[in-house]
Amino acid sequence: MHFRLLLLPCFALLANGPLQAQLFNGMNYQAVLRDAQGDPMTNQAVTLTFNVRQGSAVGPIVFTDTHATSTNDRGLVNVVIGKGTVAGSLVGLDYAGTDYYLVVYVNGAGLPAQRLEAVPMSYKATHMQLSDLTDVGNTAPALGQVLQYNGLEWVPGTVAGGGGGLWSANGSDIYYAAGDVGIGTVSPQYGLQVHQPASSTPSVFQLSTVGSGNTSSDGLQLRVEGNGEAQLRQRENAALSLWTNDIERMHINNAGKIGINRQGVLGSSDLTIRSLNSTGYCGMYVESPSATNGQPFYGYASDGLTRAWHYFDEVSDQWRLYVDGTQLLVVEGDDQNVGINTLSPDPSAVLDVYSTNKGFLLPRMTTAQRTAISTPADGLLVYDTNLAKTMQYSGGAWQQLGAGAGSSQWVDDAYGISYSADGVGIGTGSSPLASLNLNNGGAPIALASTTNYSGGLATYGLQSTVGSTGTGTRYALHGVANAPSGGTASAYGVYGTAGATSASDVYGVYGLASATNGGNGYGVYGRANGANTGVFGYAPDANGIAIHGVADQTSGSAAQFDGDVRVNGTASQLYLGDHCTLYTYSSNGAPRMYMSNAAGTGTVDLTAQYTASGGARMLLKDDGGTTRITMLVQTNDRGRVITDELEIKGGADLAEHFEVIDAEGLVEPGMLVSIAEDGSGRLVPSTRPYDHRVAGVVSGANGVMPGLTLRQEGTTADGEVPVALNGRVYVWADATYGPIAPGDLLTSSDRAGHAMKASDPERTSGTVIGKAMTTLDSGTGLVLVLVNLQ
Repeated sequence: MHFRLLLLPCFALLANGPLQAQLFNGMNYQAVLRDAQGDPMTNQAVTLTFNVRQGSAVGPIVFTDTHATSTNDRGLVNVVIGKGTVAGSLVGLDYAGTDYYLVVYVNGAGLPAQRLEAVPMSYKATHMQLSDLTDVGNTAPALGQVLQYNGLEWVPGTVAGGGGGLWSANGSDIYYAAGDVGIGTVSPQYGLQVHQPASSTPSVFQLSTVGSGNTSSDGLQLRVEGNGEAQLRQRENAALSLWTNDIERMHINNAGKIGINRQGVLGSSDLTIRSLNSTGYCGMYVESPSATNGQPFYGYASDGLTRAWHYFDEVSDQWRLYVDGTQLLVVEGDDQNVGINTLSPDPSAVLDVYSTNKGFLLPRMTTAQRTAISTPADGLLVYDTNLAKTMQYSGGAWQQLGAGAGSSQWVDDAYGISYSADGVGIGTGSSPLASLNLNNGGAPIALASTTNYSGGLATYGLQSTVGSTGTGTRYALHGVANAPSGGTASAYGVYGTAGATSASDVYGVYGLASATNGGNGYGVYGRANGANTGVFGYAPDANGIAIHGVADQTSGSAAQFDGDVRVNGTASQLYLGDHCTLYTYSSNGAPRMYMSNAAGTGTVDLTAQYTASGGARMLLKDDGGTTRITMLVQTNDRGRVITDELEIKGGADLAEHFEVIDAEGLVEPGMLVSIAEDGSGRLVPSTRPYDHRVAGVVSGANGVMPGLTLRQEGTTADGEVPVALNGRVYVWADATYGPIAPGDLLTSSDRAGHAMKASDPERTSGTVIGKAMTTLDSGTGLVLVLVNLQ
């Protein structure tokens, strides 16, 4: 195995001449071990052997020392040469007259030799000559001065405190007051500066106690990483707090929850701020540095998927609320009004609600709840669920909203005319074939009937009954009208008019048929020759019914049409029962249908054109009338579905269509694909381990199909291959790099289109496609993965 060493500062106790045995106490040796790829060998057991060779890198070994040790979490190893398994001695070697080389072996693999340099030093000296030193400056030292090395030469200097060293003693304390102190630097810029010259090794200032321990993973650390990132690390399973004026101001517990001006947090919050003002306002501001066009905001997110935010717009003096990118609420500061779904509420309104597909829902309550409202104000509106009406309080009483004194309602009524005689002819000289045969002889009215009956029996203005004997066609009422040839006046074969001054139902024409032996029965039968109308109904007044049909039995039909049915006119409506209404011509010139539930609450609203330039729209509502599903074609010719919950049973993943470069024909369902390097926005089969360009998995493998696919045809956001970006999908995997178990993170491998277990935490960031949900012990095969790109 190949190794690389990154040497940290070594303090070698080598003298410019033979060492005295009583002075030598070992030599510190620190290094960062890296493998052949340059990655730190973290937390690994290693054997280090140090050989000192005389004369050259291959000369005779005069000293050897072996250490069995291990690296830390950054690949750092730290030993003392001379404290392991030693053979030979460094004491008595003439370093000034002979070259010596240090050769280090890591797990038996040798590293390049390093020449040992002689360094003038001593633990204790009573005197010395300047001639014993090299690189001495020209200035002679004065009495009491010491020689200091400035990086170029030895120069005289003065030691603070009058002692013989740079540090002075004060009882059991030591201090230095003459300047700045540097560790790892010869030119400190501040009172104490710690500098790490190795580019990939952090500079660490650590505080620890007996209780915390004194390893590199204990206590509190102030760190600057090799890339310049500054960190404050609490290495213990304990809190980190910030104090001012000897009072704790911020408290971060061992779970990462933050309390400001308090130690704990409220409820399940991650951050709790306690105000220091106990009598008035408390809270916080988000301030923009601009006083003219600032937009300070506060946002909320759920794992980056669902977002909401609100902000203050300085230009418009508005506070705005957004959810998932949709503006829901605006509070206008200048005009003191509120807008919902609009940025510009009308200045004449306190509340302006805008929508093209939803309504304004009033409070709904029973009649008893409505009448129990204490001191209602004039203009108060509620919806009475017992009456199924909108009620308004006005003038000291509740009134139906929109009700007028001239309105009328239809109720059931008795037959208008009843006549049982047979063979009556009026105005004819022959025996009539009809029960009643009238010939007016030129009078404008052939038959006039008036009754002033005021009793309780059914009253008929005209009644006609045909018996069941015989075989010919029967007509209870047969009318033939010929329009005048000399004008454009209308002609009516049957024309009925009914009125009421009470709440009774009235019928202009009422027909009843009772066919019991298989024949067809027609209450009213109309036949049209050519382009004429067999039955014509006309209701000129409000609440009028031109044609009314009633079926008393569930197997009966109020109306039956064999063939096409046409409803004409810009104001025509077709009522299908009590809960379905079809408008042949709505406000935008297109038909519209409403349907309601048994309680009369509208639940379906279907229109062929909901705005002047829009397409079709369908609203599906709950039993309270609240829209739950909206399907529409927008004015930009884009279809849209809005719903609270969308359940898809045909698939399990969210996929997007991509164009995949597949010159070798490798792409198939389950293949892992990455972003192409050519910048075209296309994808290619993944072929590189821990690929930061990994994009997703081709959907459809092992019978698990995509549940929802996204694409925009005719743009670069289109393609033929559905690629799963989220959800569950089967992926081809290779267990050669390690068995795959549920919960393992998966990344790309060097086998085309195959995933593997992500076992290197240093390389997983940005390369993980998701978590495995099934097992693959060996070889290649399909693994169910929960896709979640990281």
